[in-house]
Amino acid sequence: MRKRILVGLAVGLFIFSVVSSANAVPLTMNFDSVAHGTDIANGGTYIENGMKITSFSDYSQIGSPLSDPTNLFNNNGFYFHGTNQYIKFEMVDGSSFNLLNFDLATNGFTPRWLKTSYSPTTNITLPNTPTTYSTIIFSGPEYTNITWFSVHTAWYATELDNITIDTNTSPAPVPEPATMFLFGTGLAGLVRTKLRRKKK
Repeated sequence: MRKRILVGLAVGLFIFSVVSSANAVPLTMNFDSVAHGTDIANGGTYIENGMKITSFSDYSQIGSPLSDPTNLFNNNGFYFHGTNQYIKFEMVDGSSFNLLNFDLATNGFTPRWLKTSYSPTTNITLPNTPTTYSTIIFSGPEYTNITWFSVHTAWYATELDNITIDTNTSPAPVPEPATMFLFGTGLAGLVRTKLRRKKK
């Protein structure tokens, strides 16, 4: 009887942990598999890990060009510049995601801004970073369960790397009744065993 109780408890805990761990599925776009200096034309796309970037910039490139004022010559981030230029990020299959963070570098002259599908006309100002990468962490409804985001520059050089998202936008799953039954049975059995030992 005690073995059955322990097995029930173990199975319940295992299923519960599997269900819980399925709630976070991070993906990262880091451009490392692409040759340094690969040009992306205006309207061109880059796809990695199920994620897609579309460039709306007259000048964009994987990695930093020789004229890059950010001087990140050995880095394979996504670089772009120009007057009112931007890049748009979305999933290849059009699914929703949560934006978690990305690394940003600029020449530090003026702030860049970001828009998301949560409020497409709202400009969200990004930090005015120096010429080394700064990790920008995002939280809040404007970055949650979105279908796209875009990063804009008024004129100056901008570079992004290590774009990280969470593809699971559903609430935490509720364990199935069978799982809860096994878990509850195991706990009840352990309590009963302890009470019997106390009586003895």
